[in-house]
Amino acid sequence: MRRNFNHEDLENWAVFSGDRNPVHFDGDFAIKNGHSGRIVHGMLAMLPLKNHLALEAPICAQTCEIKLHLKHAVPIDQFVDYTLSPVQNIKVSSDGKSLYTGSVKARSASQATAETASDERRPILERYCTEVLDKKYELLSTLVGSHLHPSVYWDAILFSIYIEDNRKSALASDVQRFLAREGISSNRPYVVYQISHALTLIDTDWTLAPGSNYESIAYSVKGKDLIRVNDSIFASVVFTLYSHDRPVLAVEMGLIANLLEESA
Repeated sequence: MRRNFNHEDLENWAVFSGDRNPVHFDGDFAIKNGHSGRIVHGMLAMLPLKNHLALEAPICAQTCEIKLHLKHAVPIDQFVDYTLSPVQNIKVSSDGKSLYTGSVKARSASQATAETASDERRPILERYCTEVLDKKYELLSTLVGSHLHPSVYWDAILFSIYIEDNRKSALASDVQRFLAREGISSNRPYVVYQISHALTLIDTDWTLAPGSNYESIAYSVKGKDLIRVNDSIFASVVFTLYSHDRPVLAVEMGLIANLLEESA
């Protein structure tokens, strides 16, 4: 597969997700932060690949994990090549430079369920009304440009919830407690980047078409695995989506919180 992402794609993803980090929209800001220019949202760059793999998942395994590791940013208006041969070893590159690596593997349903989030479950309709969910489905379908797999749609919805909550998220709360234990001021500024993403299809047969009754859908979220290395804190956030109280997919985002110098 080959794909490039332009300004309209970035704008549509920002409308969908709420992610308006200036590194995606301000060329000068991006250059000051070590990039050659504006870069594509990580989730957006992964979107066509995850959708293709999710559509193939039912013929591969009952429970399937799609895991990607983000190595370098994807430049805007630059073609990206997705290599899926063999499908278990994924490579995403541009001009010969490796951007992402990843894998697809079968997992047991019991193992996948054991690793899901277990905190309080929240009805999806408390976050978004049916009309908003349907509009988001249409927008994401436009970005994918082909049939949209429901797991990829809900993966994107859960990411949007993370972006909306941001400082109120499980990761932010855990980082604040971690800083306190390390004797670091809770006012110490930090910036968070995503470095990995895992989408686990616990039930590859589950689906929920737009326009359906969303009352059965709920989600939970928790932070886990905080490790400090110098001025960086590595962590992960796990979301689980439930249908009729049954886990149907899980999303784990690997994150790095880089501590910044406090202003004088």
